[in-house]
Amino acid sequence: MSGERERKGLLGRIRERLAGRRPAVIEEGDRLIRPSEAARRLGVSRSVVYAWYHQGRIAGVRLKTGGDPRRRPLRLSERSVMALLEGAEDG
Repeated sequence: MSGERERKGLLGRIRERLAGRRPAVIEEGDRLIRPSEAARRLGVSRSVVYAWYHQGRIAGVRLKTGGDPRRRPLRLSERSVMALLEGAEDG
């Protein structure tokens, strides 16, 4: 139970940190990670990570592999994911 409470507390702090935030941007030299890796690090589902990406809360890019742009693989800025996590752990 303690682990569940910690995770819910962390998620709550992440949500608080995200409130009213400017859209995230990818900076030069950022390492790109998969949504599943971001979800694992943040302790949330991939659906939440995708929602945060679409809301501009996590920086990311769609890879140019052809086809429908909405179905292209997504990669996220590791820096923006870690900033979200570090800010949640601080507060």
